[in-house]
Amino acid sequence: MSQTDTCMSFLWAKKKEQNGQFFWLPLTLHLKDTMGVMDFLWHHWVSEGQKEIIIHALSDTGEEVADTAQRLACFLAGIHDLGKCTPVFQTQKGYQNSPDLDIALLNRLEQAGLTGISSLNLDMAARKRSHHTVTGEYLLQYFGVQQDIASVIGAHHGKPVDKEEIVTKMKRYPRYCFQDETKGPCQRLWLAMQKKLLEGSLEKTGFIDTEGNPTADSLPEISETGQVLLSGLVIMADWIASNEAYFPLIPLEENEPRAIEKRLQHGMMTWREKNPVEATEVMSIPDVGEYYRERFDFPPRPFQQKVFDTIADTANPGIFILEAPMGCGKTEAALTAAEELMAEKQLDGLFFGLPTQATSNGIFPRIEDWFDKFAGAYDKFGIMKLMHGKAALNELQEELVDGVHVDEERESGVLTSQWFAGKKTAILSDAVVGTVDHFLLSALKQKHLALRHLGFSKKVVIIDEVHAYDAYMDVFLSRAVEWMGAYGIPVVLLSATLPKGIREKLIQAYLLGQGKGIRTRDKKKYASIFQSEAYPLLTYTDGGTVRQRRDFTKEEDKCVVVRRLEENHLEEMLETLLANGGVAGIIVNTVGRAQGLFERLVKVFGRDVSLLHAKFIDTDRVTKEKVLMDNIGKDAKRPRRAIVIGTQVLEQSLDIDFDVLITDLCPMDLLLQRVGRLHRHQITRPEGLSIPILYVMGQSDTLSFEEGASAIYGDYLLARTQKLLPKEIFLPRDISPLVQSVYDDTEIHWDEGVKETYKSAKKKHAINIMKKTNTAQNQFLLRKPHLKIKPDKYNLIGWLDTSITFDSEENAFAQVRDAEESIEVIMLMKYGTGYGYFGKKEDISGQVENYKVAKEIAKQTLKLSSSIARFAFGNIQKTIEWLEEYNRENLYSWQQQPWLKGSLGILFEPIDDRKTGRFYLGDVILMYNYDIGLQVFQNNKKKI
Repeated sequence: MSQTDTCMSFLWAKKKEQNGQFFWLPLTLHLKDTMGVMDFLWHHWVSEGQKEIIIHALSDTGEEVADTAQRLACFLAGIHDLGKCTPVFQTQKGYQNSPDLDIALLNRLEQAGLTGISSLNLDMAARKRSHHTVTGEYLLQYFGVQQDIASVIGAHHGKPVDKEEIVTKMKRYPRYCFQDETKGPCQRLWLAMQKKLLEGSLEKTGFIDTEGNPTADSLPEISETGQVLLSGLVIMADWIASNEAYFPLIPLEENEPRAIEKRLQHGMMTWREKNPVEATEVMSIPDVGEYYRERFDFPPRPFQQKVFDTIADTANPGIFILEAPMGCGKTEAALTAAEELMAEKQLDGLFFGLPTQATSNGIFPRIEDWFDKFAGAYDKFGIMKLMHGKAALNELQEELVDGVHVDEERESGVLTSQWFAGKKTAILSDAVVGTVDHFLLSALKQKHLALRHLGFSKKVVIIDEVHAYDAYMDVFLSRAVEWMGAYGIPVVLLSATLPKGIREKLIQAYLLGQGKGIRTRDKKKYASIFQSEAYPLLTYTDGGTVRQRRDFTKEEDKCVVVRRLEENHLEEMLETLLANGGVAGIIVNTVGRAQGLFERLVKVFGRDVSLLHAKFIDTDRVTKEKVLMDNIGKDAKRPRRAIVIGTQVLEQSLDIDFDVLITDLCPMDLLLQRVGRLHRHQITRPEGLSIPILYVMGQSDTLSFEEGASAIYGDYLLARTQKLLPKEIFLPRDISPLVQSVYDDTEIHWDEGVKETYKSAKKKHAINIMKKTNTAQNQFLLRKPHLKIKPDKYNLIGWLDTSITFDSEENAFAQVRDAEESIEVIMLMKYGTGYGYFGKKEDISGQVENYKVAKEIAKQTLKLSSSIARFAFGNIQKTIEWLEEYNRENLYSWQQQPWLKGSLGILFEPIDDRKTGRFYLGDVILMYNYDIGLQVFQNNKKKI
């Protein structure tokens, strides 16, 4: 064995000390493991559609290009840790071992010819700027590899370098990479090892010249989209190969495992047993009627049939925007579209995004049922994940964990695996249901973004209730759609009430991602498409062409009578409306207003009044939603009389039915969403409530609107909605015209008394939109995709260039939602010397070690807004610090429990027989009651 080979065999990739024994992983073995994992993933996990994206990103063409793509992926995996073949890495001290292991490894290198490495002194600053990702990228460029491929290596720990100078600056510090500053024996030895690792990977993957010699010149060039997906694949392969459950470290005295020939097979079999993934060739739907009966147990409606026919007839499908009424079957139409699009684009996954955790939870069982049948149709197990902050507490999600939902006799089905359950890896699951934030995050500069893009590139993307997103979120939505366009991933957007400006913007974004866009001269050609007020409506792209389908069968219109209501007449009106019984819904714009109305009306109507909003403990809110569905959901046994007060939570995805609806004024699209809960089902109504009537509160002749509504929506949209709201709404035909009339720029005649007020509101609205857009387009927004192949320009350097790192998922979500930070707390009631749940006389403090009890405690959460934190201690950070100290003193045992570790709990003093609790948080008093939720007081004044 040559000196180079001997010394190279002593290079370590990982090391640790366990029970007094030394373990390590040779660098050459780890690179071999990772290349093997990559080869397995390419053949068993990567979809044919993903392969096509990478293939089209290569400069190579011809019959062998598919083989080139696979070899390139394996080459990158086999060389990803080249930067560990440097003195700056090999002299690093381990965090899981005593100095003896560090010394033993260095002594072997010293004896193999690296004289002086044991005493090489490199300061911490040097190590920080010479991370092995940076040195790896530098060495590849040093040996002639182009920047496009080299930058993938620099990104394999989740973040590419921000600037090219970070890499080129390494030439100033030869000791970091070569030990000697002159061309001495140590430098020659390091160069020989580095070159041999590179050439070995090139040779194994077939990148050789005409004479059979390995050469970097044989590597293809690759565009940015391909670089991103290959970067994600390298991260995935590296994580699997680095997991000791699959690829264990070996005793220090061994230079390779005893059964090295079986190591890869055993490692991947072990991973696959827990993660039975397999890329699936999805077939086109031959008979949509039979398909609907198999998947949904009913035949398709004419509307659903036409949606399917349109998608099936599209030669090169891209983005589809489906605008249709609430309750017409958009979900089933979208799922059918997804399966057909999977077949067309050779994908095998789905992402279904909704506005909130509650709406995601609501649709999860329906998607799970569909995906279970989908997996059964292909005799496979599919990995499915509910993806939001509270997903682990969802009962159905818990059933799927570790295959509990799959019995021994089943050969197919749905499960959630441990490896795919992590926050970074969940998006790699076959089917993901979650909040839209996860899709928006694909346009946010954040570490491991390539892994998120890899997950989305395997899926058809469905986003529901697109109308619910504001100007700030629209910026991230458009950029995310643009990147999906660059990959050619189909996107299906669903909306009941979509402004036509958003329709045009999203179509444009997808086409721009494909490098096409709509040229100025073509805008007139597409004007009728983008300005159309037909309803239902399907607008879509076929290659670079925009098309539209409008010939849907019109549903029979329902006439909703609209009346103005002054709030001071509310009790009197309800007495009249409900004289013969019935269910009245009252939807207002803020929690404070909802609570205030509840306290007013309960004095008159007693227990007939209930309340639902976002300031309830999560478990209480779930219970209340279930009670609501049981009482006024589909096929429910309805109460004789009920008044349900709520906020926007009532307008989203709850299949409930009111006999009469009273609402605060809000923008037209949201108003129509609320109307969707009025006479929703075909049932017999009480006398006097047979006609659907909408009562609107909060209107103002002076355009001076209620403070909360004004703060949330702005006076401009409220004024236009009020002015354009007719006395009768015919649904569904009026939905699109009413929404478009509010959101377009057509002038409205105003009386002299309010003309200036309206102008001021309009100007403020325009400034606010511009401000939100500019804020969203700050350093956090991902740049536009580049499709051209130019290695020295379009590479991953600077792709995630930002000075801010998001230390939590919630913090990242706040960036794409323009939301203030909040503090999630677990809320319990004191019980003697211990504590328990609100309303229950049981001390559970001694049962925290019980898994089920700890998990139930973890569900008792509620978020405290940053405004509460400001009232309490001046800012959110001081409030968190105070809560952390409070928890150390009162709930220290929680930190020993997996479900509770890192959580912040507060214990309320019981009032009124444990139904109400009080907690002093700095300068505010928190009051919680099951009926009314959280209230905040300061100086005897209610703050929310």
